[in-house]
Amino acid sequence: MGRPPGKDRIEVEEGLYIYLRDGPNWQVYFKLDGEKKAFRKSLGTKNTEKAKQLAHQEYDDAVFRKRSGKSIQKIKFDDLAQDYLAGLTGGTLKYHTDTYNRHLKPFFTKHVLDVADLSAAHISDYLQYRRSKKARGGDRPTNDTLNRESVVLRGLIKHAVRKGHLSKDAAPELPLLKSTGSRRPAFSRDELAELLKRAKERIDETNNQATKRTRQLLYDWIVVMANSGLRPEESLKLTWADVHLTSNKPYVHIPKSKSKWRQARNTYPLPDAIDQLRELKTRLAHQLSDDGNKLKSDDPVFATIRGNDLTPIKSFKTAFNGLLDACSFSREKPDGALSPESLRHTYATTRLEAGVDQNRLADNMGTSAKMIQKHYGHIVLGDFTKS
Repeated sequence: MGRPPGKDRIEVEEGLYIYLRDGPNWQVYFKLDGEKKAFRKSLGTKNTEKAKQLAHQEYDDAVFRKRSGKSIQKIKFDDLAQDYLAGLTGGTLKYHTDTYNRHLKPFFTKHVLDVADLSAAHISDYLQYRRSKKARGGDRPTNDTLNRESVVLRGLIKHAVRKGHLSKDAAPELPLLKSTGSRRPAFSRDELAELLKRAKERIDETNNQATKRTRQLLYDWIVVMANSGLRPEESLKLTWADVHLTSNKPYVHIPKSKSKWRQARNTYPLPDAIDQLRELKTRLAHQLSDDGNKLKSDDPVFATIRGNDLTPIKSFKTAFNGLLDACSFSREKPDGALSPESLRHTYATTRLEAGVDQNRLADNMGTSAKMIQKHYGHIVLGDFTKS
């Protein structure tokens, strides 16, 4: 069964030890059959006889907990939280830490003394407790606020399951409260596939070279948009100096906008977008070389060739609406009207469904986690056991 290191070691009974290590108080050590790790814990006493009694109690309690399907050692809620937060970084760490300290900690450290006992009743009581608290302005939290904060609690529960402190079957689910915000219109996966298929087919349905190039450019743009989360206006302002295709991790630099809250950022498109940008760059360079010209770094990414120059596309809206009609898509959806912006929302939807962290997604898209929660909370707050 193994035994702890050290000279000051007493075997209370077979496989059950008390020992001294880095302090005056006795510690207990034992390992139950079937457990990967040994049980170690400070007994909080210098008295040898009392330590032996406490060691027996810890052993009996661990055996009972194991038979009950629980972790053999009690885990305090705050210990779980600190271990969870230690694995986070950046904006995610700040938001989760602030939310935990302000709202979760006061309730759960008082009502959940052992993580293994966390139940649906605790979740229900917490939501009632949280609804009773007023913000500084005197308003009670909205469902959107509670849903946003629930992401932190869901992260803690997932962490408890991963660490073996809470069984997956016993882990309580968090209800998704009816949002007071609005969803954004997006294409389903099938709709996006049909959109791309039809866009590609239409390139070969015309013999007019100018129309053919315009339709090809529309296809390029849709692939990039649906796999990058760029805003339409951001995509149309890009130059090839902003597109870094030879980097170890290809990225697109979005310059600072005139809007005060839109800072410069680097965004990392999915491979399909990177491949399409490479293809587009090669095609434009080839077309220009036919006339003895070269593609320059300050040339626009989405542009038509007129004479010896590249003319930037100002808008794809008309061509895009024509494609929607060609697909027989209704421009109206329950969440609103389909538009070029819907490609950005499609990207956000598919990434969240793939399990991408909302804060990481927000950074990549140049928005805030609050906005992600507002418009895509129905995805963010899906059943955590399925992620």
